Amino acid sequence: MKIFFSVLCLSALLFTACKKNNDVQPASADAANENSKLAVDATYASYKVIAGASGQSGFQNGNGNKARFNSPRGIWVNKDGSLLVADHSNDAIRKLTSDTVVTTLNVPKTSNNESLSGPDGIAALNDGTVGMTDGNGIWFYKPNNNTLSHYITNFHESITDIDANPDGSYFWFTNNYKLGYTQGNNVWEAKYSVNDTDYDPLYSVSACANGRKYTIGYENIYALNADGSHSTLFPYLTFKGLGDIVVSKDGSKIYFIENGDIKMIENCYRCQIKKTTLAIRTKASYLALANSGRFLYFTSSYYNTVNKLTL
Repeated sequence: MKIFFSVLCLSALLFTACKKNNDVQPASADAANENSKLAVDATYASYKVIAGASGQSGFQNGNGNKARFNSPRGIWVNKDGSLLVADHSNDAIRKLTSDTVVTTLNVPKTSNNESLSGPDGIAALNDGTVGMTDGNGIWFYKPNNNTLSHYITNFHESITDIDANPDGSYFWFTNNYKLGYTQGNNVWEAKYSVNDTDYDPLYSVSACANGRKYTIGYENIYALNADGSHSTLFPYLTFKGLGDIVVSKDGSKIYFIENGDIKMIENCYRCQIKKTTLAIRTKASYLALANSGRFLYFTSSYYNTVNKLTL
């Protein structure tokens, strides 16, 4: 579903992703030059384009800069370390192995002859089921029996992002102002509120092993607690233009996109609660934390690239 910043490197080793290791050479000389310019301008951290070429759209498999995407959005890290990317405008699921080798999953049509279209958020379960949001509902691709189904929202509410429960048995998803979840073949919409007003549309969700589901609106970070209560996190901090969110296993590190920049809040006992900017001018779209917790993968629909930031 997610660059080198030396200050965070040691602490990040302790955590694994809620959501969504080998060093990789830059995808191409052009991409490396583009990244160098961004890193110099940013003065925060450098990162690597691992697939795609900056500013070049298309639909092509291949290694590193030979691959092409068209508005890549959601990104997911499988347990084996491979990546899944929702290639929105190509209506496709792309798979990255060894970080740079890009292939395309052969997704069939639904029983109603409907083809996968416009995937945004993406996540996968232990049985291999891939869930993808498209605004109007959820696509379910089951590779084991090679089937595709499409759930359309019953309430005409927007469904924008999806994550797997930490045990890998079902999905959580954002459902306009609330959170919903799946149960087998059933989809339960708008079951949980995350604030008292239900005025802030939710854009992203990260389900963590600490029992919390972290989610964001345009200018707030919320948590659905294990007991069903909800909290607005860091109300004394100002946020604007929030995008995707991914959280370490125990919730002590919260990574998020704010106005296209990648930022982090360390949320632990005796920590100074503040926003730390990891990289700017990335035009990041979606995030996924590596299983080791040492890397942050992100897509950029603006640059049509998949990228890797070392923490």
